[in-house]
Amino acid sequence: TTLGDLLSRRPWRSNLRPALEAVPEPAAKAALPAEPGGSPVIGRIVIEQEERERVQPVPVPAASAGGGGQDLFDIVGKAAFAHWTYVLATALVFGFFGYLIMMLAPQRFESSALLQKTQQSGLWAPITGRTETYMPSLPAQTVLQLATLPSFHERVAKRLSDQNPKAPAPATGEIAQALTVKVDTSAGSMYSIRFTAIHADADSARAIAGAAAEEFQVVHLEHVTREAGESLKDYERRGKFLDEQLATIRQKRLEEFQLGEGAGLGVTIEARIDHLISELRDARQKLATARTDLTAARQEEEYMKELAERLPMYEADRSDTKLEALRQLLVDLEREIYELARKRSDFGPDHPMQTKIRELQEDARLIEKEIEELESGQAADADKRRVSPVRAQADDRYAGARAKTAACELRQNQWEAEVPRLEAELSRLRGSLLSSEGLRRDEDNLLKLQQRNAVVVEELNAVKNSAGRELALVSPAAEAQPVPREVLVGIAVGLILGLVVGIGIAVALLRRRQQQEAAAA
Repeated sequence: TTLGDLLSRRPWRSNLRPALEAVPEPAAKAALPAEPGGSPVIGRIVIEQEERERVQPVPVPAASAGGGGQDLFDIVGKAAFAHWTYVLATALVFGFFGYLIMMLAPQRFESSALLQKTQQSGLWAPITGRTETYMPSLPAQTVLQLATLPSFHERVAKRLSDQNPKAPAPATGEIAQALTVKVDTSAGSMYSIRFTAIHADADSARAIAGAAAEEFQVVHLEHVTREAGESLKDYERRGKFLDEQLATIRQKRLEEFQLGEGAGLGVTIEARIDHLISELRDARQKLATARTDLTAARQEEEYMKELAERLPMYEADRSDTKLEALRQLLVDLEREIYELARKRSDFGPDHPMQTKIRELQEDARLIEKEIEELESGQAADADKRRVSPVRAQADDRYAGARAKTAACELRQNQWEAEVPRLEAELSRLRGSLLSSEGLRRDEDNLLKLQQRNAVVVEELNAVKNSAGRELALVSPAAEAQPVPREVLVGIAVGLILGLVVGIGIAVALLRRRQQQEAAAA
């Protein structure tokens, strides 16, 4: 089955009329034989059968359908050849009208601006120490979609209105109709964006192209740096919060500095505690030394007292033999007691030496009383007795021992009062040390966070700055140039339309002639 067969069959139409046209009419109908005495019913049946045979389509072979003149291309060819004058005239008329339309169309002007997407440069990260690219660039398809959005056209219209407030603001639809965007991705990761504006006014075309390129730089920067900008705002707010916290902590640290007893201006709690610990250590050592000195002074005083009491108060008469013997015996006892007293510290309190010393001391006291009685009985006048120089020297040593004991007691009392005071102050400062250490740690942590926050802010600012240089204006909008008229296109379109209309007229005339010939036959 060929295309001509399908078109000749015309399945979308009734096949009654083509069948009638395809069957030629007989030149003369054969007269039915008149049967004598024939029935009229039989004659009517024969007539109806003949009519049905005339109406019934005659099957046409598929091979002869195209060759019978029913192929569409054959019909068009025959019609165009038969009525070529109509086809040619119609094509020329329509081509002329196309030429007139293109020549009478208003002159338009074109201006272009070119943006170049450069390669992203890596930034050195101060925290990690590596060169990194912080944000991805926009794909070319996304760029094309952003440049064709109605919101972008509104922003271009607003920029034009801001640039020239006195001129009437262009409509968004006018900008959308005049502006076209093309993205060239032949350079791989880099691409170029060309904004072309075609308008009836040359200045308007140049203004629209330039404003679109400038505004798209802003739009591109906003989309690329939106996340970095939001993060920058967060880190700036965090930096202010850290500054406030540091100011509060430093005010509390300043309150730790005190000016008091044993402390100087600018001495912290930690330094004051170290100083108090050193002072307390020295005070305890001096207290122990004072106690030792007091014990020794008391022992010396006791010994000097005992020694002075054993010596005679006044000088006696040497002529008395008994008195002299008692004095000699007393001297011997004192020498022996002295020798034993020097060794008593090397032995314990239960040693027999201690008992012997006490017995000798008791004997010495008895001899002293006896000597005093003898001396008092011999003296004629007690007021004229001379004080013994040995006793006077012993009494002097005893007085010095008592003074030394008193001084040792004063020093001991002083350090006994100083040690509790230092311990109380140290105990009070120990409670503040924990809060001071907590403040110091918080200050160190805040300083580290502040330093890191400053580094991140610096990185984000670098990201925004590099993003602003990523999309560069290579060629600003130049002076608008007239758009060449598409005369040949108009003529070609007119010729094509004229050929179609002329062929249609030729086919109609051919069908009309065929119908007339069929009717005449």
